[in-house]
Amino acid sequence: MARRRDSPPPYEIMGNLSPADELADLSAREQEAHEARAQPTGPVTWWSQSKYPIVLRVPRGYAVLVGLLLAGLMILAYLVGHSRGYSVGLQRARAERESEAAMLADLPRFIPPMVADTAPGGDDAIEYTNPPVSEGNGRDPRQVGLNYLIVARYPLDEAQRLARFLASRGVETVLDPIDNGRFYHVVVVNKGIHGNPSESDEGKAFKRQMQLIGREWKRHNNNRGDALETMYYYLHQSE
Repeated sequence: MARRRDSPPPYEIMGNLSPADELADLSAREQEAHEARAQPTGPVTWWSQSKYPIVLRVPRGYAVLVGLLLAGLMILAYLVGHSRGYSVGLQRARAERESEAAMLADLPRFIPPMVADTAPGGDDAIEYTNPPVSEGNGRDPRQVGLNYLIVARYPLDEAQRLARFLASRGVETVLDPIDNGRFYHVVVVNKGIHGNPSESDEGKAFKRQMQLIGREWKRHNNNRGDALETMYYYLHQSE
């Protein structure tokens, strides 16, 4: 088809666009290209196309109810755990008392007190600045060089009360005055241990027996005072 003489050629038409139109046209094409690149390539989800933040609305009453339920569950779990722990502790304490009672029942009677072969006043007699108070047969049966168990340090009245209690359990004692007679060591004289009593099987076994009686002594006092936990051996020497 022939071109009219007065119509401009195509390149002339393009040349007739103003710079502002050209810039707008370029911006439109860049925007289209950017939108094309921004289109997701994978499956489209409804939340990916949402223009607003997704908010989960829970009625206030439901929130309070859920909080109360969680608090109730926590309190219930605590009560159940506390009840079980108390029950287990009670059973364990009962089993320990029954075990101690059985051990005390099975213990053989203590050996008779060891009396020195020499008569009082002989070469092996023991002299005291403050004479001991015997709670047995009136004689001090301790022998020099043996280890004896001191079970308590009490004033005289309490020491004598302990000595009477131990005597009812077949344990003979001697009260050694200390601190100018203000206190007395309660010394068990049924058994003297040779050598190191902390390493001797005989010394360990005898101390365990006395510890059981010490727990019985505390129960005898309605769980007041001590259970003779501080008992220890000492080496008896002449002065």
